[in-house]
Amino acid sequence: LSGSNNLPKTITIEARKIDSQIRITIADNGHGITKEFQPNLFELLSTTKETGMGLGLWLCKHIITRHNGSIQFEEGRPGAKFIIKLPLAA
Repeated sequence: LSGSNNLPKTITIEARKIDSQIRITIADNGHGITKEFQPNLFELLSTTKETGMGLGLWLCKHIITRHNGSIQFEEGRPGAKFIIKLPLAA
């Protein structure tokens, strides 16, 4: 994205209760995630970083699904956005 290097770097975290779930949205205004990498985001050992191990998003998904939740990626404008949904405790 042209000019995004000039923007102050920000991360936005928002949490909302929707019915019987909590929805957590985490977004940034960085370069985003390339289309070619998006299908593999949550796979074990999948990374775009030279020093990355490919555990971060896989581990997030593993923990969230073990708690009956879900995580998904959406493209930001600019940047990336992840949406986590978890059931409220009974």
